[in-house]
Amino acid sequence: GDAVAGEQGGPCTVGLDPIKYVKNARWPAFSEANGTIAVAACFGGCGIWRITADGCDPSGRGCVRMSTGGSDTAPAWAPDGSYWFTEGNATSVNRLGPGDSLIPIPFAREKGRGLRIQQVLADGRTALAVQAPSGTASGAGFLLDLATGETTTLVAQPVVEFRSVSGELLCVLPDGSMTATPFDARRHRILGPAVLIATGVALTGTGTAQFAVAENGTLAYIPETPRSLVLLDRNG
Repeated sequence: GDAVAGEQGGPCTVGLDPIKYVKNARWPAFSEANGTIAVAACFGGCGIWRITADGCDPSGRGCVRMSTGGSDTAPAWAPDGSYWFTEGNATSVNRLGPGDSLIPIPFAREKGRGLRIQQVLADGRTALAVQAPSGTASGAGFLLDLATGETTTLVAQPVVEFRSVSGELLCVLPDGSMTATPFDARRHRILGPAVLIATGVALTGTGTAQFAVAENGTLAYIPETPRSLVLLDRNG
């Protein structure tokens, strides 16, 4: 859908402002380091774009196309300002430097096959990733060593997406439920059992959970809406 910028407007209220000229957007990721947003979008060409909260003008000023893969997805900023994303159809992962130049990944491309990057942790060396090959919307959650490409299972059950924040590991499951698990992000250790914190989180068929979480632990998600059958005649 359209990209929007949100602003807290008090308890349980959110103000949404469309970002100008940014449409068909998915997987927005805000960078604290440079104040810009990375998003997978199709306008003036498909790929990963870097934009400001003010959006673009009709000529494209204010938006920089960082990748040209029409199905590149799942962007994640690293603490050093570099940017990791999943190459189209989950064939591998890629990295862009702070200047938007492609940096060769330091491990064999096959090691990134089927992985959807979720988040780069504060150490800058480790990422959370879902093992979800092309055509699947969920899979086990892994720790990915960004220097070697080695993976370690963190969540064995299928997840659609997951994030680490404020000592918790938040997981959205294929049934739309969300759990929180005590997690030591520095030592990469699960510290306790998962607790159900939400149900009915909206999902897409492309492996996207409609939720976002801030560094202070504030969580926002779009609830799934009931489906209905609509009958149309030949004239619409």
